Amino acid sequence: MYQPSSPTSKVMLSVQCKNLIALDTFSQSDPMAVLFSVDPKSRRTTEIGRTEWYKDNANPTFTKTFIVDYRFEQVQLFKIGLYDIDSKSNDLRKHDFIGEMLFNLGELLGSNGMAVTKRLLNPKKPKRKNGMCTILAEECDAQSALLHLRIQGIKLDKKDFFGKSDPYLIFYRQQIEGSKWIKVHQTEFIKNTLYPKWKPFTINTQILCGNDFARKIKIECYDWNRNGKPDLIGETFFTVNSLQKSDGKKIELIEPRKKRKKRKYKNSGVLNFVNVKIEELPTFLSYIHGGCEINMITAIDFTGSNGNPKQPNSLHYFDAYTVNDYQNAISSCGSILAEYDSDQMFPAFGFGAKISNQVSHCFPLNGNVNNPEVNGVRGILQAYNNVFNWPNFRLWGPTNFSPIINSVANIARQAEKTEGQKYFVLLFITDGEITDMEETRKAIVNAADLPISIVIVGVGPADFTKMEILDGDDIRLSYRGKKASRDIVQFVPFREFKNQGPEVLARETLEEIPDQLLSYFKSKGVKPNPPVRVNVNEIQVTGPQWQNSQQVNKFTQFAQKLGTNNNLQQQQQQQIQNQQQQQQQIQNQQQQQQQMGQQGGGQMGMQGMNFQMQQMVMQRMQQQRMMMQNQNQNQMQQQNQGQMQNQNMQQMQQQRMLLLQQQQLQQQQQNQSQSLQQNQQQNQQQQQQQQQGSGQN
Repeated sequence: MYQPSSPTSKVMLSVQCKNLIALDTFSQSDPMAVLFSVDPKSRRTTEIGRTEWYKDNANPTFTKTFIVDYRFEQVQLFKIGLYDIDSKSNDLRKHDFIGEMLFNLGELLGSNGMAVTKRLLNPKKPKRKNGMCTILAEECDAQSALLHLRIQGIKLDKKDFFGKSDPYLIFYRQQIEGSKWIKVHQTEFIKNTLYPKWKPFTINTQILCGNDFARKIKIECYDWNRNGKPDLIGETFFTVNSLQKSDGKKIELIEPRKKRKKRKYKNSGVLNFVNVKIEELPTFLSYIHGGCEINMITAIDFTGSNGNPKQPNSLHYFDAYTVNDYQNAISSCGSILAEYDSDQMFPAFGFGAKISNQVSHCFPLNGNVNNPEVNGVRGILQAYNNVFNWPNFRLWGPTNFSPIINSVANIARQAEKTEGQKYFVLLFITDGEITDMEETRKAIVNAADLPISIVIVGVGPADFTKMEILDGDDIRLSYRGKKASRDIVQFVPFREFKNQGPEVLARETLEEIPDQLLSYFKSKGVKPNPPVRVNVNEIQVTGPQWQNSQQVNKFTQFAQKLGTNNNLQQQQQQQIQNQQQQQQQIQNQQQQQQQMGQQGGGQMGMQGMNFQMQQMVMQRMQQQRMMMQNQNQNQMQQQNQGQMQNQNMQQMQQQRMLLLQQQQLQQQQQNQSQSLQQNQQQNQQQQQQQQQGSGQN
């Protein structure tokens, strides 16, 4: 049964939102944020906690934070839900749902500045603009430290009848106030002295006080006896904080029974902390926060023992309905490691194949010798699938690891000199035992001095007993008397975890990576870079992540609609130009009409011209109404397509311009109608005058 691993660290999450949609009729929303954990398999959510809520606030920065366990080797999904609080009820269904964002904790911690901003999405209303949410992470564990101590005793009580005392010290910590004291360290005993000088020693503050420098620590001083029953000389209490003060380095030992019996009792001696030094130990996340990147390099076994890839019994067989063990291993490990690489470009190699009648133990899966990198985990899988379509490509052998290890060592050696803090994880996926074991041992021992970890996943039913030799958990790997400076190899037989889910395989293969990274930088004396600081307003907004297929389809359609923005803007500009041209035509026609009226045309001619002008005006008005309807529809589409605020401002300005032009055009049309009516009246008056003149004649 799957058991969660110990957390790599604890992380504090804080939430900020911007431009939240107003769901209240006459005011802004009253937002509250809720954090859920999401099961990667079932997608079931479990509520972790809630923030406070704010009255009428579209841009809240929540004070309440969330503390979560961080496990490097796992995919940890979380969801932030935003709600508009409408009552005092604790039932979230009684409040208006604003939107939500899904995020991967590894993605967040691997991002620049440990901050991610995404658009909030409401699955029931995927086209609605709900606002944006920013998640910020910070490691909340106090960094572990090494406490270096050198202690002397001064004038301790005499306990031996024929001698002095043989004193030694025992250190205890207390988990919580009132609980039992737990022994964490014991010094050697010094024979026959009341002024002992114990050897300097070092202890991790996590072990000593749980990294709580204000927590009490207990020391008991005993007189060692040959019969195994020590005598208590005295006891005392201190904190790490007190040792950093000038007056806190000499502490009295008190023997409780003597103190109760003797009024003038002072102490049973003094402990003098001659040397106190605290050495901070960087954490894995302190390197990641300082910009250290983890680069994954994949090496895939194409030896003949895998079987014919076209046959279902082959380890390389796959089709539209089948995923093989190689693909499973790449996806499980790659989905974790990819989050800590900014450019998402991964070198991918193969070994053990015959290409154009030549056996190769290190060839790029993309066929590009000069640049073996592919884009993302999907690129690795695609390159792996494409290899089987190469002409003159055959599975061959033998299974040699050393060529690829040496090639990766060269990459790491070059990066160590020129690219700052980078760490490489070489993922081997193989179906059989190594045939160049001695050369591989030599390559691994040499690579131990470089920023490299090697993960070997054994697939298939082969006997991998000899692989355990390379995994130096129990016995450090050596080659001809030279020991590896550190353990950098982790071997995992895939068949033991195949049916337990990808999270178990990822845990077993990657759990040692943080400690191996720390051991390398410590061996080189390399401290973490200062944390990368980012401005919240400068964080690149990313789209929401949705794993549910129906939601993916909705979001994909939504994104496709967003891609038409440029076309819509071009249509708007074209409509404006058309309107200007139509306006100019109407003005020209009006001038022609006035000239014809001044020339004294007959009644039938003027009436015909008036009818034609009315027809043209009506047509222009109808066209303008249709254009404005189309324009309004386009504007509504753009508003529903989630553009940035500056684009919306431009669209609103364009809409105002169109409305202004429409009003101007309508005013011109009214003036034209009035002018036509005046012309008709003038014509009628002229006709009446002509009739009266003819009557007088």
